[in-house]
Amino acid sequence: MILEELHIWNAYREGDQNALATIYTNYFDLLMEYGIRLTGDVEVVSDALHDLFLKLWANRSAQGEVAQIKAYLLVSLRHIIFNLLKKQKKTQNHSPEDFENFELQFQWPDNDADLYKEHREKLMMALNQLPARQKEIIYLRYVQEMEYADIATAMDITLNSSYKLVHKAIESLKDIIQVSGPVIPLMLNTLLPAFKKI
Repeated sequence: MILEELHIWNAYREGDQNALATIYTNYFDLLMEYGIRLTGDVEVVSDALHDLFLKLWANRSAQGEVAQIKAYLLVSLRHIIFNLLKKQKKTQNHSPEDFENFELQFQWPDNDADLYKEHREKLMMALNQLPARQKEIIYLRYVQEMEYADIATAMDITLNSSYKLVHKAIESLKDIIQVSGPVIPLMLNTLLPAFKKI
């Protein structure tokens, strides 16, 4: 996958429009979902995505290599959204790392025989009590199943900070749900990747 992404990225840098179209197709839904979770504003996210892909094409020859396209696009989108909100005076945040909200609502299958329903309800109740940064890192780690280094890139933090923030979020969830041991990571690993997108 990494070699395939590197090939696509290098082709895009060399001016291959089909490579940019592939990047757009592969990541558009993820970027839209992530942006909406950051802001709750579809119009702002649509504008940001438009700007992102225009800038990608305009600056293609100046682009360097990237380890992971997904992480690069997420951090780029995050900065563009922040700048758009700042221009529209819709945020008082001091940096693009300080979005006040991160939406973590999921649409689960409605099944009375679902053995995990009670666990999901407890988990969602607890997740919604977390600060925005902790929600975001849980989303990137357990829903998008990103590696810590890619999360650090996407959130514009150090690798060590990404480990600490995930740990802090898990400890917060343990306190809220009042469990100990590996229960929370098990719940996150089992329940979150299977959700239906909103």
